[in-house]
Amino acid sequence: MRSRWDSRSQERFAAVAVRDVTASMVRERHDKIAAEGKPGSARESLAALSQMFAYAAGTAWPLPAGHRASVDENPCRITAPGRGKPVWAPHREVATPEEVADLAGRMPQGERLSVLLAAWCGVRIGEVLGLRRRDLWTAPSVRDGENEATFLRIERQVQSKGGLREEAPKSHAGTLDVPVPAALVPVVLAPLLHWAGRGDDGLLFPAVRRGTRWFHPNTLRKRFNAARDAHNVAQAGAERPQMTGCSTICARRH
Repeated sequence: MRSRWDSRSQERFAAVAVRDVTASMVRERHDKIAAEGKPGSARESLAALSQMFAYAAGTAWPLPAGHRASVDENPCRITAPGRGKPVWAPHREVATPEEVADLAGRMPQGERLSVLLAAWCGVRIGEVLGLRRRDLWTAPSVRDGENEATFLRIERQVQSKGGLREEAPKSHAGTLDVPVPAALVPVVLAPLLHWAGRGDDGLLFPAVRRGTRWFHPNTLRKRFNAARDAHNVAQAGAERPQMTGCSTICARRH
């Protein structure tokens, strides 16, 4: 919490008496950080500041014996500080199918599918790493009722902050069934044969082949960044803008 205070709030509030901090001042600071293209940092900063003022107002729990409130109310009271609406930049350049294929081809063999799922199914990194065999299911196609349509059930994600763990997905809709393009189905099935963990609960992207441990999101992100950088070098001088991050290849999904 202290690092968030030092980096985000000190420049605005360090010289202001605690009792003089108002809700409008807090909101102004929050909106400024968000306007810089950092909505996640804005939420974290607001959450940290809210916790500090909850202590000052005597509404935090637990409180030490004899604690005396130094302010009447919390000027930055918020709900669900870890959640926020997805931010979509309509002007952002999205990778072409050829660029997606090139990026995937630059990933290690067992991780190429993660890029394809991000691009064609809008699945986030943590959601990709939380996928298990039982999350891949089929149903009769709504087009003709004969051919099968394939879906991914998104009901968990792997997070690394504070230690590797599974938790609910970020989507406001909660559990989702995401259709897999027919052309991608053979590519999805390949890891089941050569890489995924065993049994219905086997991870599609374990840390090691046939393993049971989660693949670390930071490791996948670093390898994607390396593939992106290699792609950018290869495309130097082209008219297309350079890739900047994982979200560049993803379709919009809430």
